[in-house]
Amino acid sequence: MKKLLLSFCTFLCLLMNAQLDTDHWFAPMAARANTTGLEGYLNLSTDQMTSFPVEIYNNNTLFTAPRLQRLPV
Repeated sequence: MKKLLLSFCTFLCLLMNAQLDTDHWFAPMAARANTTGLEGYLNLSTDQMTSFPVEIYNNNTLFTAPRLQRLPV
């Protein structure tokens, strides 16, 4: 019974302290020499139903600012 109570309290504490981060950093990527036609993809997702802008920077320069919204299920 004590283990069950401890597990429940641990889960409850983790749930209450969970949060979404607003700032993310991805490590730089580099290509090998003599490569052409490379493409990179970044998949973004959200749990928000209302759309909001996301700013994507490259070398501290704004690259693009798409709007994100969760697709209805």
